Amino acid sequence: MSPPTRVLFVAFDAADRTLATQLARGGKLPVLRSLLEQGRSVEVDSPYGLFVGAVWPTFITGVSAGRHARYCFGQLVPGTYHVRRTAGGYPSRPFWSRLS
Repeated sequence: MSPPTRVLFVAFDAADRTLATQLARGGKLPVLRSLLEQGRSVEVDSPYGLFVGAVWPTFITGVSAGRHARYCFGQLVPGTYHVRRTAGGYPSRPFWSRLS
């Protein structure tokens, strides 16, 4: 039986991908360079019309913003002009709880 696959997930929030990659390839960020050479790198983009507050909840839960209902860090309470913070739990479990 083979050993379980180990996964390391690294995310840079609000980092300049081009600059970080250039610095890594130039030897200024050797650990990042090693990770890029040995692993996989993908760019994530927010769907049109969604604010940055929808990105992490979408990634964490693996469900669309329409399902987890987090579109921004603060949202209007339906039927009012009151703003509520959207920090806290999510209606779906994080993807890593399913993988573990």
